[in-house]
Amino acid sequence: MNNNERMMVLKMLEDGKINAEEALKLLDALNANSIDSFIGENAEKLKSIFADVKIKAEDFAKKMEPHVNDAKGKLGDVYKKLEPTIKDVGDKVKKVASDVVDQVNKSLSKKDDKDK
Repeated sequence: MNNNERMMVLKMLEDGKINAEEALKLLDALNANSIDSFIGENAEKLKSIFADVKIKAEDFAKKMEPHVNDAKGKLGDVYKKLEPTIKDVGDKVKKVASDVVDQVNKSLSKKDDKDK
């Protein structure tokens, strides 16, 4: 959208020939036409740019694939090494939680006995 068109719309609004809603619609339409015009004028160039981006993205993905697979393998190896420790910690946490529950229940039972 060029400034002359924008100024004409604003002048029409100022003169009361159109209301604010109509002015917004006109400005939107002028902007859309400007974008469509830009895309139309540059369609071949944009196609070329997007084709290059696609090729570079595919190349990047191919280069990264071995690294991603390597990381997956290493993480799997690390998990296998840590799995027994993780299970042991989980078992210990369960035991501590069970002991806490038992102690709370005992304390509550003693309190109930005293209250009777």
